[in-house]
Amino acid sequence: MTDSIIDRLQAVSRHETCSALVGELLGALSADAASLSAGTDIDDTLFSDPFPLLSVLPPLLAKPDCLPADADAIKACLDLVVANSSPREVVTALDAQLASIGGDGEADGSDVDSSDDDEHAGSPGPEEGDSSLELGLLIRLYAKALPRVKTASPEKFLPGASEAITKSLQKLEDGGAFEGPSAGAAAECCLAAVASFLLSTVSALSPNPTTRFLAFRLLHTIIIDGTSQEETQIMLLKDLVEDCPFEAMRVAALGLLQDFLVHKFQAPLQPSLFLSPLLLIELGPSFLQHTPTSLFSSPPPLEEFLESHASLVSRKLSLAYFLVSRDATNLTGIKSASTLEKLKIDFVSPLRDQVEEWRQSGEIQDGRVLMELELLNDALERLESVMR
Repeated sequence: MTDSIIDRLQAVSRHETCSALVGELLGALSADAASLSAGTDIDDTLFSDPFPLLSVLPPLLAKPDCLPADADAIKACLDLVVANSSPREVVTALDAQLASIGGDGEADGSDVDSSDDDEHAGSPGPEEGDSSLELGLLIRLYAKALPRVKTASPEKFLPGASEAITKSLQKLEDGGAFEGPSAGAAAECCLAAVASFLLSTVSALSPNPTTRFLAFRLLHTIIIDGTSQEETQIMLLKDLVEDCPFEAMRVAALGLLQDFLVHKFQAPLQPSLFLSPLLLIELGPSFLQHTPTSLFSSPPPLEEFLESHASLVSRKLSLAYFLVSRDATNLTGIKSASTLEKLKIDFVSPLRDQVEEWRQSGEIQDGRVLMELELLNDALERLESVMR
């Protein structure tokens, strides 16, 4: 069935047809993901061969006439493929896609009439996509797939990824993809995605603490000072806080988000997407609920919680406290009754119940563990005080 859908997707020329086919594919992939979780062999699912899907879907998303609903469905399909297929095969498929951007000829056929290529170089036709958008998407997928490769030294994959991305950028530049009226935004979005992927991965994987620190500081500078489009900044932060597989990086990314908000609140007269309801729509789930949401349904032992989850929970407490206390005029909607109630139900109450259970157990003998628990309790009390 996958081959049939892919063949039909390659031939679509109308929004309605594409929407129906993408919806059909998303349903099939979702069903197979559930089957895979239930123990079905991967060879009996659509995830056995990620190459066709990763070849067809990214160009569709990058088409200028791609509808927002279709884009969301395509992204959902790609996320399922990256999450469930063999990560090594996904990385290999993404390498092939990166090689095809810019008209390399190796991945998508070299027998095309070169005169047509020359005539339209640097200016996509009506049915062609924005290659810079496609590259940004492929980089995001790369960042999700790379950490899933089971190896003792994941950093060894970085040089190959860096080389593939660099070559793709050069091809885009040579083909004029960053020229024209929308070139600035396209280039910025694309280059920021590249920097975010490389620097966040290096800052999480490098064995050298100095390298990790410098990579993070560069990431901080690029997102805050190096990107002028708030849409791009929100996209990069959302990727880091929601999709990055490294908890230390997610904690740091929430710190970046708080730095953004401090800066924006210092200039309240300037309109900002960060000081609007869009903040909670796009980034609220990253700090208004637990990760995973079922964290306290079957709570881990205290020592395990402190080792694996406390840093992220503490950062969320700090960010939520800052936003509730600082947004005096409720620009973001954080102080609306419904939002505060949701924050209480999803985040504060489960944490409060569990903290009290640990504190009253009388079983904590380690002074360090007790101190960390009390610090967490202090942060929780501080948030509770501004929510009343």
